[in-house]
This record gives sequence, structure tokens and C-alpha cells, in this order.
Amino acid sequence: MYFPHNMYPMMRKVPSLKKTQEFQKVYSQGKYAADSMFVVYALAHTLAESAPQPFSQPFSPSSGSQFVCPSQPMRSNAVLKTNRLGLSVSKKVGCAVVRNKIRRWLKESYRQIAPICLGKSYDIVIVARVPAGAFYHDGGTLQGVTASIGKLFSRLKIFDDTIRLK
Repeated sequence: MYFPHNMYPMMRKVPSLKKTQEFQKVYSQGKYAADSMFVVYALAHTLAESAPQPFSQPFSPSSGSQFVCPSQPMRSNAVLKTNRLGLSVSKKVGCAVVRNKIRRWLKESYRQIAPICLGKSYDIVIVARVPAGAFYHDGGTLQGVTASIGKLFSRLKIFDDTIRLK
């Protein structure tokens, strides 16, 4: 059976944390809130004092300066205007099917909640606990996960309490 490519549009990608150092920074410097199913860590982005300036001086091998490739954008944490999400769902939660379902629920609930977040930009890490797997097996739904994550965001004060989730 053939489905036109626009019949099922791709879900919008969520900017994510990828490196261990990024996760560790959020764990160590961020604030957190927890309930029985999830732990949410959040760290607000800050402006770097001295962001690297590309091409501040011409490159010469004898000067010892590093070459900056002009085709690659400079990566610095000077200004990040978007929230970034990191997910951690361990094998203790359940088998691969359960872990992937919980990851999909977390991403989708984040997509629903993210537009309501306040103006600051945050690095957010959500860690699933073992009861999240039990929630899945007991017939849990996306609405339950969204409500749980929304409450944790409001406890962290990164959520606008004047707007209520449906």
C-alpha cells in the first residue's frame, strides 16, 4: 500500500544534548525536581564572557594559533536561544520496547510543553525511573506523562503556571 509522503508529516526534531559533558554539567550545576516516575534537571543558559572570535588574526603555522575552517560555523555556548533536551532511560526501566515507548512519550510531552516554557533557554535532562516502566505496563498514556512532566517543570519554575495543560 502506498502512502503519499505528506500524508504522515515527520515530527519536528527536538534540539538535544548529545555529549556526556553536557549531561554532567546539567547534573552538577542545574536544579532538579522529582516524582515517582521521572527526575527533571534544568540548567539555564548563560552568556559566555569571552566568546571565541573567528578570524581575529590571520593563520600562520609558526604563530601557534589554531586554524578555523571558514565553512564550519563557530560553535560556542555564548548564545543559545533554544531549549535542549536530554533523555536517560536505563535498562532497569524495561525492555527495549518499553524504553523506546517512554522516550517517545517524553519527547512528545516535551513538544507539547516547550512552547509554554518561559523566555529563558534551558538545558533539560529527564531521567526515567523504574515506576515509569510499570506505568507503561499498567496502561499509562501520553497524557499521564505530560501531566507529570508539566508538574515537575512548574516546580522548577521554568513553567508558566498561568497557562494550564489540557
